[in-house]
Amino acid sequence: MEPARENFSTYSIEFARLYLAIGSEIDVVSKLLCHKANPRIKPKGINNYRPVIVAKYPDFPEVEVIVSRSELSLTPWKEWRNGTNPPWWWHYNEVKHERDKHFKEATLENTLNALGGLLVAVGYLYAEDLRDCYLPTSRNLIGFGTKYIIPAAV
Repeated sequence: MEPARENFSTYSIEFARLYLAIGSEIDVVSKLLCHKANPRIKPKGINNYRPVIVAKYPDFPEVEVIVSRSELSLTPWKEWRNGTNPPWWWHYNEVKHERDKHFKEATLENTLNALGGLLVAVGYLYAEDLRDCYLPTSRNLIGFGTKYIIPAAV
């Protein structure tokens, strides 16, 4: 499936599988990111991750993910600016818990936003390690700007 806006409403069993796997990984990475931000707390669930992550990384909701091949721009966590969860997260939970009723929410759009959200979370989780180990003089590494770019070759 070409990652293009005109295909955003397409849904499938493959998108459902990806969506569920990505959402599960977001939960794991978010817990790790919260622990990195504040090792003394053990938040449970996205509603508890949000204030911890945003307090430590205030630009987290602003990060834009660009799919250069398709000229798509996604800001997967933008709703965190207002203290709410993104629609793709709500739909992920609907697909996870009531797939029979909400299968049509396993769309290209929701899957891409979830994948972008995971990219942002992983970027913040490992940005300091990558900067220190591989590119000590770079300020363009994930986590130090407001855009992540997925190259056209992907």
